[in-house]
Amino acid sequence: RRLATATVLEAAVVPVAPAPADATFDVLLERAQGRLAIARSAVDRVREQPFEQRTLADMEGAIAAMFNAADMHRELVRWKAVQIARNDPALASAAQGGRILAEFRDHAGRVGSNIIAPIALGQPMPMANLLAARQTIGRLSGLWSLFEGVAGGASQDARLEGLTHETEQVFLREGLGLVEAMIAEGRSTGAYSLTAAEFTRRFVGTFQPVLQLQQAVLESSAAGLAKRRDDALFALLATVAVALALIGVAVSVVIYAERRVFAPLMRAREDVIALAGGSTPAPERRRAGDLGGLFDAIDVLRERLRLREEMTLDLRRQAATDALTGALNRGGLEAFAARMERDRRRMPVASLILFDVDHFKAINDQHGHPAGDHVIREVARRAQEVTGAHDLVARFGGDEFAVLIEERSPEQTAALAETLRRALATEPIENPDGGGVISVTASFGVASGARDWRELTTLADNALYAAKAGGRDAVAVSPGPVVQLFRDANGLNRGDGVT
Repeated sequence: RRLATATVLEAAVVPVAPAPADATFDVLLERAQGRLAIARSAVDRVREQPFEQRTLADMEGAIAAMFNAADMHRELVRWKAVQIARNDPALASAAQGGRILAEFRDHAGRVGSNIIAPIALGQPMPMANLLAARQTIGRLSGLWSLFEGVAGGASQDARLEGLTHETEQVFLREGLGLVEAMIAEGRSTGAYSLTAAEFTRRFVGTFQPVLQLQQAVLESSAAGLAKRRDDALFALLATVAVALALIGVAVSVVIYAERRVFAPLMRAREDVIALAGGSTPAPERRRAGDLGGLFDAIDVLRERLRLREEMTLDLRRQAATDALTGALNRGGLEAFAARMERDRRRMPVASLILFDVDHFKAINDQHGHPAGDHVIREVARRAQEVTGAHDLVARFGGDEFAVLIEERSPEQTAALAETLRRALATEPIENPDGGGVISVTASFGVASGARDWRELTTLADNALYAAKAGGRDAVAVSPGPVVQLFRDANGLNRGDGVT
């Protein structure tokens, strides 16, 4: 009975399928409103029942209906984030952070919903509710780690750092600690120390730092956009000022040269002619520092320009975003992977997809480099649409891309690679010059279960070469030693290498 109940609950709260690409916000909003109306009706039916007639199945069904409505709302957020990233690739990282926090807040509410029904009815904690709560807590931990990774790529202000710390202390420790305590009571005796209302009041009270963190991230993103606008205006004004200053310097140099260089040279010429004619010229009043001062000024100007160029290069090296696609660049992805390696639990369960566009040089040769750039941007966009909020898409270099995944099994990662392969192969890309469409395919290498980042990239690269050797437009999988050991322990296929 517990297994059957768990199966029903899992089917009820499974995330909704991604909306079609041509779906509009109004259509998705109408669907979400419809599901919310159904959920409210389910809750009202339970509320109208006398307390003694309410059953655990009735309450779990109403909660599952609310979960279904929340899943549709999450699809609205995903759709909006994709539109933001498509309109301005520079906002892709901020949109991703917003999606992560929105999903974190949703699961924060769900973990309480997983156990509220037995508490309200005063019944022991069923195994299905325990498993659902454990799964939701694990999801919260993964989302928080992903948010720390994304937020750690840029400097935070004091308010964000404070709210992040407060969320860890108040919600992750106190709030989830309260959930763990109620689970322990439900599994041991079924006699809860708190009523459903008392538990709800205390647990929801720990949500405040999460909500404040969401608002602070939104405000920080808005402030960042305003700063970028102001910086662009300042750069424009600074460029105009520098240009005017350079013009002024040029005019000054001409005047200086005429007075301090050419005039002395002309006077020296007259002296030479006078000496040649046998006359004695008047004593020349030389200024030894005239020419030296001019070259000193040029040296100072040259040094300042060199320092400015070095500062510009430093800023570019610090940037983690690929300018062409708006996705992470290789340096940004490897910085995130380095943080993963510091936690020994994360890298062995991580997966990596490496793929590149088949015959990309032929696309450039046939359609031109502007069309090739457009293909690269479109491939990155489709990769970001197909992957989830917790997956990191990066341009690895040239026509090669990478997707770093933490919360999918090797089989799910391979299925995701196949989905992306079909998304590219079945829908040609329009030529921006109006010259028809460009058919694009890609070869994919999938790896997982590696001990470190270097081994993970090597395995994925080997799988990518195998996909190319097999005729391209294919997905090849290379399991790592960690996954292999797991398979051996469970008596599964012991075959190693690329499949």
